[in-house]
Amino acid sequence: MSTEKDTCQKSGTSVIFQKEITQCRECPHCRIAPDPDPDDWFNDDDEKALCKEAGNKLIEGMLRPYERVIIPDWCPLKTN
Repeated sequence: MSTEKDTCQKSGTSVIFQKEITQCRECPHCRIAPDPDPDDWFNDDDEKALCKEAGNKLIEGMLRPYERVIIPDWCPLKTN
């Protein structure tokens, strides 16, 4: 489970927003890109998940648009 923290300063007050990230699609560093199968027209809408924080490292490929992207062990935001 990863947690991202954003700090917003307004009127001299600091507020920390925390969001529990349970899959990579929820992370702002996850980029979903098309990953069509050139040999199979049925899989034209396949996707791949890339981590921008890790230099566009491939998280998972050949994903269907509705599939969850499990957080990998090497995630740079992973806290435990």
